[in-house]
Amino acid sequence: MRVFFSYFPAIFIATTLLVSGVSHLAKPADFTSLVRSHGVFPSWASGLIAITVALFELAVGALAVLTLGLKMSFAMQATTFVAAAGAGIAFWLYLRRLLSNPGGTTKCGCSPLSAPLTKASQAPSIALIIVAAIGLLDVATTSSGSRTSGLEGVLPSLWGMTVSGMTLLYPAAVLQFTFRSDA
Repeated sequence: MRVFFSYFPAIFIATTLLVSGVSHLAKPADFTSLVRSHGVFPSWASGLIAITVALFELAVGALAVLTLGLKMSFAMQATTFVAAAGAGIAFWLYLRRLLSNPGGTTKCGCSPLSAPLTKASQAPSIALIIVAAIGLLDVATTSSGSRTSGLEGVLPSLWGMTVSGMTLLYPAAVLQFTFRSDA
């Protein structure tokens, strides 16, 4: 069981943040426009915020991959998981603000696919918080010399990638029902 908790959190976080960061940087003008449409930040800052978010996602995602290295210090591993949890919390609070403004923005940018802003949009941020906490707990309770490497990590790594993919795609897969009145 220890092997699972040594690999799953790092791979989940790496997959989630690297996919998100790459998708945000693939079309920076679109992501900037989306951030601007949210109306949370001044229009002039939208480009800087969009690029900063994408670069932060890529940096923490890359650090998550590096936590799998046997030589990474406790402090770096802990910092990686705390940064991932912090990103999840910040994104969750941001989405809560967008969701509390009915009639506001209709998209969130929380999925590589085009996804409407719904309560399901919070799934990636909440999952990031939970998985980062699990990773931090694992790092805190595991000595650096006791981590395994090799084939034992393949299945937990595949699970991390799979669950990350499902979490990222979930907001785009939730059906939207429009209720109409025939009266």
